Amino acid sequence: MQAKALRSMLLGAVLAAGLLPASAWADSTNSIVYRLKDWEVRSVAWDDGTTACVAEVSYAKDSFSIWADKTNPIRLQFFSTDWNFNEGVTDLKLRIDGRASWTLRDADLYKNSILFDLPTSNAGTQFLAEVAHGDTLYLMETDGREVQDYSLSGSRASIVALSDCVDALK
Repeated sequence: MQAKALRSMLLGAVLAAGLLPASAWADSTNSIVYRLKDWEVRSVAWDDGTTACVAEVSYAKDSFSIWADKTNPIRLQFFSTDWNFNEGVTDLKLRIDGRASWTLRDADLYKNSILFDLPTSNAGTQFLAEVAHGDTLYLMETDGREVQDYSLSGSRASIVALSDCVDALK
């Protein structure tokens, strides 16, 4: 996805009401470009010259991240030190506040992470809009049992900062 299209998707989500396991941080340099409430946005550069931006809410053992760069789909990452997956795929659900749930079909399982690429369609934009305007995101099993919840306090401005960060990537 081109930077202009990404920015449009991210900003459209705000106005409408990226395979990176945590171990990859060890081979990267990163800097905080924005912080608000429970969210932090970072610019990340790896030794191989690739770059990306990430907006993240994190706790002692868990995190929810939105990864973006100039060439790949926006990727959601759910991370927990309590998870130890073999590689594979699974279906999950997400719910933001009391809204209807979203189904993540064929989300990738990799070590301590669940990874999912957002579609570049209106559905991806609508999902980001709900994140930007929500209070809490719930990660659930397909039967509705809650796995983890994440604060969305500060996510609206952080999604804008994520878009600005991607625009600044070399």
